[in-house]
Amino acid sequence: MTTEAHEHERIHLPTGLVTFLFTDIEGSTRLSQSVSDAFPELIDRHHALLRTSIEGGRGSVVSTEGDAFFAVFTDPLEAVGAAAAAQRRLAAEPWPDGAQVRVRMGLHTGIGRLGGDDYAGVEVNRAARISSAAHGLSLKQISEPTRQDLASRMPS
Repeated sequence: MTTEAHEHERIHLPTGLVTFLFTDIEGSTRLSQSVSDAFPELIDRHHALLRTSIEGGRGSVVSTEGDAFFAVFTDPLEAVGAAAAAQRRLAAEPWPDGAQVRVRMGLHTGIGRLGGDDYAGVEVNRAARISSAAHGLSLKQISEPTRQDLASRMPS
């Protein structure tokens, strides 16, 4: 993506009450060593599956770095749906050399504020910490504000 296109995309990132999703592959260094030459293909497939799930859930990819994704959603229900869809896709994928790709995911709902050309503030930090507490193959870690928002919208 060109810098111009990247900056144009950032202009449309939602602000206000949003749900952040952070993901990363658990044990990615060990995984890269175990599949060796197949790792670039594995990462490309991982990225495609996550991007499809995020965009299918009406989310926006904020950034990627290595094996990590940072995405944002205007609706926490769509964020949870996208995370679940991603985990299903990842679990069904025939990975090279029989590898197990375990992706940690964390969701947090809070006020999204742009700082420069990215999100900034305590809510982003909370979302990242929630993700780091997650374990691969679990559906996801969800913060209390996200859980409360979802519970208030679910039928009894």
